[in-house]
Formats: sequence, structure tokens, C-alpha cells
Amino acid sequence: MINRLFSMARKVFGLFVDDGSLALSILVWIFALHVVAPIVSIEQTWAAPVLFLGCAGILIENVLRASR
Repeated sequence: MINRLFSMARKVFGLFVDDGSLALSILVWIFALHVVAPIVSIEQTWAAPVLFLGCAGILIENVLRASR
């Protein structure tokens, strides 16, 4: 019974998070921007492009690593 619950929970988690390192990297990137942006005083107009470029870079790196 417990094993079935854990198995179902892993499958549901796998629907949302296929690659743990990708998810963790994006969370770290978002947290880093949250911490660094006020210190560096990134303007509001640049916040979204910086977030996007970082996430795109993380995704590209993850795809290249997975293709090897």
C-alpha cells in the first residue's frame, strides 16, 4: 500500500519535473536574481529579459548535456 502511494507520487512528480537538475538550476537562477537584482539595481525593464536569457541558457546547457 505504501509502496503504491510512493510510486504514484513519483509518477505525478515526474509529470511536472522531468529533470531534477533543470528544475533546480532554474530555481537557483530565480533566487539569485531575487537576491542580486536589488544590489546591482537592475531596472524593471531589464528584469524580464535577464530572467528569460538565464532560463534559456540553462535550458540550452541541459539539452546539450542530455544529448551527449
